Amino acid sequence: MKDPKPGWWVFYPVKGLDITDEEADLDQPLFGDATVISKKHIRKLVPLLRLNERGAPGHDHEADTILIIEKNTFSTDFHSFIAVLRSGSRPPTGNFEDDSKEPDLIEKKARPRAKAVAALLALAFLANSKKWLTCGTVDQFNQKTRQFSMISFDEVSTVRVFGGEGNTRLIRAREDLLSLSRQEMLRQVTFGPAEHLGRLLMSQKSDVSPSLLGAVMEAALCLTNAIHTVDPPAQILLAVTTMEILMAEQGDSFESIQSRVMCLIGPENFEKYRAEEVFRARHLYVHRAQEPASIELPNRALALALSCLCEFTRIASSFASKVDAIAYLEFLNAAERITPSGHVPGVGV
Repeated sequence: MKDPKPGWWVFYPVKGLDITDEEADLDQPLFGDATVISKKHIRKLVPLLRLNERGAPGHDHEADTILIIEKNTFSTDFHSFIAVLRSGSRPPTGNFEDDSKEPDLIEKKARPRAKAVAALLALAFLANSKKWLTCGTVDQFNQKTRQFSMISFDEVSTVRVFGGEGNTRLIRAREDLLSLSRQEMLRQVTFGPAEHLGRLLMSQKSDVSPSLLGAVMEAALCLTNAIHTVDPPAQILLAVTTMEILMAEQGDSFESIQSRVMCLIGPENFEKYRAEEVFRARHLYVHRAQEPASIELPNRALALALSCLCEFTRIASSFASKVDAIAYLEFLNAAERITPSGHVPGVGV
């Protein structure tokens, strides 16, 4: 194995995705400053540190380090790591308080990039999956897992106990582990429905304006939170918030946002995802704490938001700012009102 790029590599455990390549790619990271490695790669990477040569004799320091990293979460299964490279190496000062802060500072610099890669993987896999299965970082699962038990006393000799993760169609189950090579993973995030989203989130340099890029990043993180949330009303709320981040300015009415959504994805998709019901459900939950009557509606809301995000990133490079993109959607909305067919060519196709 070639020597990894110098600097600090920060590893974030990922559940539901494994990398089938025999070797890690820390010498040439797939995403420039970040990549995904399999959990099994740790056993090949740690020996590169030569801890047994440098440490006190008579003890297997490398085995200890492997165990610590492989058991990173202790209580939760995981299959791979998002690995992020950051600088920060410096000689120890001898001051314990100062030296102990260094790892936290490095991790803080790595965390936003890890979140972006995690969001990209979760959304791209979701967009490409017919079963609506995806992956996520372990901390997302730990924070969003609903624990419960059930016992049935009316079924003779039957006791059932469950631990649940909410909507299992949205969270990859253990038996549905996604095994991909790095190139197969790259194809999923750079081709297909999430192609433009993938190219934006992967790139460290983009031609898209900062306001548009910032909106896309915030929307992707918001939608990822929606995916990993087990509460159906919260899924709807976060899905609608995702669309607001992309297509609303402060003070815009919900009617305006709905019109922009229709112009962005087209009337057929607007109807397919039951967008009006989604927005109404969000309103009833926020203002009356009323939960959605349909168990299917949260899925529709997530699909609607994901469709908007993918379509918005497709057109983003054509505009100088988020304000310009919104103005374009408003223009289409006006054109739709005066077009006899009620359809604007080239929109929502």
